[in-house]
Amino acid sequence: MFAVPQFPPYTYKDNGTWQGKGYELATKALKKAQIKYTIRPVANYAQAFDQLKRNLVDGFFLASKNDVRDQIAEFSAPIMVNKWNWYVSPDIVESPLSETFIQKYRVASHFKTNTHQWLIKHNYQVEAVIELINIPSMLDKGRIDAVMLAQWVFEDAAAKTNVPIEQFRVYLHSSRDFGFYVSRRVTKTNPTLMLKLNSAILLVRE
Repeated sequence: MFAVPQFPPYTYKDNGTWQGKGYELATKALKKAQIKYTIRPVANYAQAFDQLKRNLVDGFFLASKNDVRDQIAEFSAPIMVNKWNWYVSPDIVESPLSETFIQKYRVASHFKTNTHQWLIKHNYQVEAVIELINIPSMLDKGRIDAVMLAQWVFEDAAAKTNVPIEQFRVYLHSSRDFGFYVSRRVTKTNPTLMLKLNSAILLVRE
């Protein structure tokens, strides 16, 4: 059983149907690997990880690596590349990596995602936002000074809320592999599982 968060446009449920490029590629890999699976919808990555810790699910997708997740789960071969971008108010000229920026400006990200965790780790003034769709409007209206988020996710939310991206200063932060996390409890009892999954991912990934 895999937990799958609402993280449009990668994975999301709309009118009772799962959609998104990430969902399509992940399920295609599972099918090619001949792994029988079920999906448990969760609101966000915090819930996905919590359910994995409590052994309520066997894994979750799609995700990028972090040290906390690695302690209890094994990361698959990458199925996609996820670009992290900064979106910054046009009035701010400092680099998002500068000490002045870190100390002075409020930066939003989606609650408990890896971008949120990265900001906390590096001592930014963080505002964690649960409702992903609200983030572009918050930046547009000056309620926050900047956003650090997956490019495709922010730009999808901006398009849905009619927020023009062109008004912001945009910087590439990094590119991160996006894949599956599978519980080490599961991989220990099924030693060929990750080999089958990774082999299938190589055939379908982008």
